[in-house]
Amino acid sequence: MIIVVVSAFLASGFKQNKGQI
Repeated sequence: MIIVVVSAFLASGFKQNKGQI
C-alpha cells in the first residue's frame, strides 16, 4: 500500500518538475 503512495508522489513530483522547467 505504501508503494502506491510513493509511486503517486513520485509521479506527481516528476510531472510538476518537468512542467516547471
